[in-house]
Amino acid sequence: MPLSRNEDKVEVLEGATPPTNNDLNGLQGVYVWRLPGTPRKTETIRHYYSVKFPREMELAPFESN
Repeated sequence: MPLSRNEDKVEVLEGATPPTNNDLNGLQGVYVWRLPGTPRKTETIRHYYSVKFPREMELAPFESN
């Protein structure tokens, strides 16, 4: 899940599948969905989110280790 360093600019949208766990092992933005894994059954995870930021700002990737 994308994270904002400023105000809340990232939001999960309606219709998204709620994760089983948020912030796995203290890692902010890491979501986990635990599914039963039933044979011959298809599971669907809907991951919808919105990212908003001011026009004058540049959207850039950031990676942490």
